[in-house]
Amino acid sequence: MFTVEFFAKVIEQQGIVAGLLMIMICQQWGMQNKLLAKICKLQDFIMACLKDELDEDRKQDRVKT
Repeated sequence: MFTVEFFAKVIEQQGIVAGLLMIMICQQWGMQNKLLAKICKLQDFIMACLKDELDEDRKQDRVKT
C-alpha cells in the first residue's frame, strides 16, 4: 500500500496532522475492505440457505402431485 517514505514525505511537506490524517484514512480503508468481505460471506451464506429452502419446496411440490 503506502510506504514509510510516503508518510515521511507527507509529514515533511504538510505536517504531522496531515500525516496522522493519512494514517487514519488508510486504517478506515482497510476496515471497509474487511467489512465488505464479511458482508459478501454473509450474502453467500444467505443465498445458500435460500437455495436449500427452494430445493426442499420443490421436492415437497413433487411429492404432493
